Amino acid sequence: MSETQIIETPATRAQATAIPQEVQASPMGLMLQAMSQGVQPEQLGEMMALQERWEANEARKAFNQAMADFRQESEHLLIAKKSHVHYSSGNKGATDYHHAPLSEVVKIVSPVLAKHGLSFRWRTEQQSGVIRVTCVITHRDGHSEETSLEAAPDQSGGKNAVQAIGSTTTYLQRYTLKAICGVSEADDDTDGAVNEPTDHEQQEAHRVWITAMDSAEDIEKADEVWKTGLDAFYQPQDKYSLSMEFRAAYQAARKRFGATNGV
Repeated sequence: MSETQIIETPATRAQATAIPQEVQASPMGLMLQAMSQGVQPEQLGEMMALQERWEANEARKAFNQAMADFRQESEHLLIAKKSHVHYSSGNKGATDYHHAPLSEVVKIVSPVLAKHGLSFRWRTEQQSGVIRVTCVITHRDGHSEETSLEAAPDQSGGKNAVQAIGSTTTYLQRYTLKAICGVSEADDDTDGAVNEPTDHEQQEAHRVWITAMDSAEDIEKADEVWKTGLDAFYQPQDKYSLSMEFRAAYQAARKRFGATNGV
């Protein structure tokens, strides 16, 4: 009785190792294809790491382009100062100013961010009596950047402990969102002219920008905070002493990251 002999050909080998179409483009599919061609596991790991770096770089470039497009539009956004704050501070006199509530900032910037594939969220931490809020902006391709600010609970105006925490949290959410988006507040009047800020508002905004500079994680972020801060606050206010302090914070950040050229 004769035996049937099966002869293996390149065609039958390809059929046996065929990878479903939906799997081919996935990391697992790429690994199977590479292994079928004799690629060693060590080489495969290097290839996957290279792919991950490439994807991360592409996502970062997409994020930067989206933020640039957003900021072109954000120059024309009107964020109205609808909240009025007034309370007495004992011997320090009365505090009185207007500002845009967090809900107004969110309502204005959210649709424009979404238009460019961007979204935002906050992380909140509390440690040793200090509240830290981080605003994270994420692009649909996966790249994220963040800005953090921290402050003690706001005890002004006779607030109880819970109200003090809530007030500071909301305050930091508002300022981190404005800082990372590079937007400012304007009057809700005929053509959106910017209000003349009070000294109290100027000092608050100045403190936020200094903190953002001190929190910069690399030279690129410090450069971004410097440019955005000048455009959004310091140049419009033309306050020499405040802008010089901001410049000093920027110089310190550049030195921290090893930059040798001046500002």
